[in-house]
Amino acid sequence: MIEVLTEDGKTLTGETASDIVRQMGWIVTSMGDYMRGVAVRCEKWRAGDSSKVRTDPKHPEWFLADMLTVGVLKRVSRNGMAESPGSIEKWDVQA
Repeated sequence: MIEVLTEDGKTLTGETASDIVRQMGWIVTSMGDYMRGVAVRCEKWRAGDSSKVRTDPKHPEWFLADMLTVGVLKRVSRNGMAESPGSIEKWDVQA
């Protein structure tokens, strides 16, 4: 089970990284559209920072890692254990 705490204090839970990303973007037609929209906002916010937010719908775990890095997510845990961006990136795509 994955649990995330968003910057606005909401807690989201799901079995997979895809479940979490879908909850984050529930009003958008596709997970990829949501991820790309958030990435554009983050890149504008981090003007001058050459890093990009990864938005490959096949790897939602990368998106979660980047959202933790930029502060959109305040905490990500899996099976009760806090995760770092580096550990999230290594999750199995179904995790």
